[in-house]
Parts: sequence; C-alpha cells; structure tokens
Amino acid sequence: MLRRRAKDFDDVTLFLGDYGPFQIALMFLLSLFIIPSGYMGVVVVFVSDTPEFHCKMNDTRMFNSTNVKDPAFLEHNSSVEPDSCTKYKERLNSTGAMQSNMEPCADGWDFSKDIYTSTIVSEVIIQLLWDFKKPLLFIQFLKMSLQWELVCENAWKVPFSSSLYFVGVLIGALACGNLSDRFGRKPILFATMAVQTIAALIQAASVNWVMFTILNSFRGFGQTSSYTASIILGSEILNPKPRMTYNLLCQSVGFAVGYALLPLFGYFIRDWRMLLVACAIPGFLVMPLWWVVPESPRWLVQKKRLIEAEVVIRRAAKMNHVSIPENIFAADECLDQTVLCFFKECLKELTDSIHLNSFLVLDMQS
Repeated sequence: MLRRRAKDFDDVTLFLGDYGPFQIALMFLLSLFIIPSGYMGVVVVFVSDTPEFHCKMNDTRMFNSTNVKDPAFLEHNSSVEPDSCTKYKERLNSTGAMQSNMEPCADGWDFSKDIYTSTIVSEVIIQLLWDFKKPLLFIQFLKMSLQWELVCENAWKVPFSSSLYFVGVLIGALACGNLSDRFGRKPILFATMAVQTIAALIQAASVNWVMFTILNSFRGFGQTSSYTASIILGSEILNPKPRMTYNLLCQSVGFAVGYALLPLFGYFIRDWRMLLVACAIPGFLVMPLWWVVPESPRWLVQKKRLIEAEVVIRRAAKMNHVSIPENIFAADECLDQTVLCFFKECLKELTDSIHLNSFLVLDMQS
C-alpha cells in the first residue's frame, strides 16, 4: 500500500503553539486593517444624504416688466401646492388679475444646514473667473457658485454613485484572490489598503459628480480587497484554533469598531469632504505595519521560497519563546500546498513497491 509521508503545514508549525505572543499580536494587528472596512461601505449614508431643500427665490420678480418685492414663500389659495422641485410663477394677465402656475427651480435650491454643513447633494463650489473687462491695473476675479444639483431630475445620480461603489466591490472580490496568489498576501493587503485610503482622500477633493463617482468605485475595490487579503493572510499564518478565533471574533470586532466609529465621525464632522478625510486617516496609520506584519509562510512555501518561510517561522518561535527544530522543512518532507510534490512522493513509493515485488519474484525464481 502507498504510504503518504507528506506533512501538513499545520503539523510542521505545531511547535509554535496556539495563543502565544506572536499569534495574539498578529490577530490584533490584522484586525486594525478591518476597521476602515467597517465604515467605508456605509459612509455614503452621511456623504450622500439629501437635506431638506426648496427652490432658491430671487428678491424680485417680473410683473409686466415691473419689479415687485416677493417673499420666498407665499400662501396661496390653491388646491395645487408647489413641491421642492417647483415654484410659483406669477404674472399679471391682461385684465390686471394675478394668475399663478408653477415652473421648475431655474435659480437653484436652498438647502437646510440644520443637520449637515454640506453633502454631495447640496455641494456648492466657488470658482474664480478672470474678469477681462477690467484694465490690467484693475485685475480682479469674479466668484461664481456652482451646485452639483443632485436633486429633482438629477436625484438618480445619488444611488447611481452608490451602485458604482459596489461595482468596485465586485471587481475587488473577483480579482483579490488571483492578485494575492501571484504577488503575495502581504503586498496585496497593503496595496489595496493604499488604494482605498488614497481614493477616499482624492474623493474629498472632487470637483464634480463624475470624479466623485469614479473614485467611489476605486474605494469599493480597495475596501473589499483589503478585507479579503487580511482574512487570507491571518488564516494562512495561524494554526486551526487561533485561526477560528481570528475569523469569528477578531474580524467581527474590527469590523464592528469601524462601523461604530462612523456615527462618531458623522456627529462631529458635518461636512462631507472633511468626513472622507477623517475616514482616510486610519488607512494611513496602518501603513507602518509593513515592517511588522509578516508574509504568509504557506504562500512562500508554495512559491518554493523555503528560506524566507523559515525566517518567518523562526521569528514567530523566538517571539513565543519556544524551541526551534533544526530543520523546519526537511528535505524528504512536502507540504500539502505543493500538489506536485505529493504526487512525486506517491510515485516514489509506487516505484519502490514495484522494485520490491521484482526482487521477490527474482528471489522466488532463484
């Protein structure tokens, strides 16, 4: 019968123990990468919320070429009332009587600031325009206010930007595994965290809705990819018992902490741009952990980088104060990650068995 001598990676690293300082520190550090994932997916609740609004009213209106003072809101004895997307249009008819009908908000909207200073819906950008009518010695700039106007006929743009965020999430979920298999768990974890953080930071400086929406998809890509990479990295380094603790407890706690931080950020920061900047800061704070978090030894073994894998395991053993075997990966042992090696082992035992049977046949014939 064939006898499998291939060793499982968990058996090779069994001497490290389950809950030593190395495992506890690793679970804590990787949980820090999960915190931004907890709020990046739902920050849209504050960033894209629609405050109360009504049509912006001019101080004067035209009544047969006569300017007449008119307040922003008038009471009308009419069965039809204007909504937030329309306003009353009043003119004098030929008999001198006032007739009323409604028209779209041609002058923009006034948004309530009771809850938010600004969201992408109420965003107003001040642009400086060059005044060419002035002489060179009297150069001046003119200010022009531009609203994103994501209300009424443009209200569809708000959920559409959220939909593109989840398009980025879908792409990240599909691509993260292949990228981490090719380039490593650790580089992809930090690279996608950088994508998520930088996208949020640039998104805070968006000058229009198109720029905001495109960066939203990049932020979704980074969020799901960094989350997945952190799970893969922790699961491959840890042994079965701490692995279960990490996936069921530490990941959930890290996500819950991020989820709970968002209302705190939203309460103290009422401007959507500064809110995105605050959400990007934790991503920058974990970047120095590049020099602390190790690469997955399983992935290194799969790529036949055994020396680097041994360095990671020896550092973990030193941190846990446990004795280290002289040869962690013996020459005649193969790990379950290397399928080809396992088949070679089986082939070797099959060959030995055939040789043994040949010797027995020869011996019987003699």
